Amino acid sequence: MALINCPKCGAPYVSDKTFSCPHCTFNVKQYLDDKAKEEALEARRKREEAAAKEKAEKEAELKQRLEDMRKKEIEEEPLPIFPVPFLVGAIIAAVLAIVSLVVAQTAINVVITCVCLFITVGFFVFFMRNLKVYKEAQADPAKWKEEAYNARMNNLRNSDEPNPDTLEDDI
Repeated sequence: MALINCPKCGAPYVSDKTFSCPHCTFNVKQYLDDKAKEEALEARRKREEAAAKEKAEKEAELKQRLEDMRKKEIEEEPLPIFPVPFLVGAIIAAVLAIVSLVVAQTAINVVITCVCLFITVGFFVFFMRNLKVYKEAQADPAKWKEEAYNARMNNLRNSDEPNPDTLEDDI
């Protein structure tokens, strides 16, 4: 129990537990209860605002960290190399086809020549396709890396198999 001044008339020594002021009959208890409720509501509102602000800051920080990780992964995306193996394969298959054609005296040599020519065309098609990718990557590496990263992420999202990078060890 505390003695306070009346909120309305200012009379001293009014109990905070009394229902009304003995001087002006102002309802002190109701006034103090309303004031306590308002203070409690204000404190709750401030706590909720602080929690919402903290949550927004954490979300912004997380978003920034994810964007930084994405940028780092894009930077680390490897550029394609010049498709030498396909060119070498095409050359070897072409030489085999020419040798088989020169000594084509039996039906099996003709079949071998056709197979070698088919392999040559396949290697050459792969070489041209990879040469196109190589040239695109050399023209604008940043754009190519981002497109390759996005394609890889889309493939991971669309696959039914779990991503080994996100699995936790079951030890």
